[in-house]
Amino acid sequence: MHEKDDSFTLMFSGEGGIDVQTLSGKLPMVIARLGSVQGIPVILFGGSLDIPADELVGTGIVSAHSIASGPMRLEDMMISDIAFHALKEKAAHCYLFWKSLQKG
Repeated sequence: MHEKDDSFTLMFSGEGGIDVQTLSGKLPMVIARLGSVQGIPVILFGGSLDIPADELVGTGIVSAHSIASGPMRLEDMMISDIAFHALKEKAAHCYLFWKSLQKG
């Protein structure tokens, strides 16, 4: 994806745990760079979130979120139905917020 594609207005990526290692060239950062070059915001999701927000400034990632809705055991988050529902709900919340900003 090197050419501007106007059909994309928002991108999502993720990995199991978001931390400072995420910024060291893992796939979410490749996606963030592509989004940044094309002016497309990238939202990152993970099972856990352990990185200060200011570490994301300038990376192409506009926000990062844990998909856990509260304290959860790792074993529970590894169950595909639970993880899918948690990711779907978190993505929906982020999309609704982003969409509300587009009305202005």
